[in-house]
Amino acid sequence: SDPRRVDHERARSWARMVAEGFIPAERVVHHLAGASCVIGKPGPGTASEAALMGVPFVTEAGASVMPQEVCVLDWLREEGLGVTVPDLENCGEDLLVQVETCRPALAKHRNRAVFQVAAEVEEFLKRDVVAAGDDQAVPVGASAEDAERVQR
Repeated sequence: SDPRRVDHERARSWARMVAEGFIPAERVVHHLAGASCVIGKPGPGTASEAALMGVPFVTEAGASVMPQEVCVLDWLREEGLGVTVPDLENCGEDLLVQVETCRPALAKHRNRAVFQVAAEVEEFLKRDVVAAGDDQAVPVGASAEDAERVQR
């Protein structure tokens, strides 16, 4: 095959791709909602946001992975939520096939940790205020009306 020949199907698929740098928090959901996959560094925030939105995460599992990112690679592999490749520059022609194999696991994935953590912190703060015996303390996140009632 002639290497100068343009693969029109591949060119059309690349035309639908968007490369983004930093995405502000308020735009993350918008970007993930329309994504076929996310290719990036194996940080826990981005990988878990992609999983929560049902989007496969593709990342490199090479020597450049930082020690704190190893658990993210393990999680992606064990749960089937993403694809790890040795090198993003040479990730193989079957990458999109690999990405599609993640869809069943992503459909079942229900990560509610962000909500669970908030509830746990709220419970901790409520117990801490009661244990301290401070009847004037106002829990974090209390409404203005609640704060006013405590002050009376």
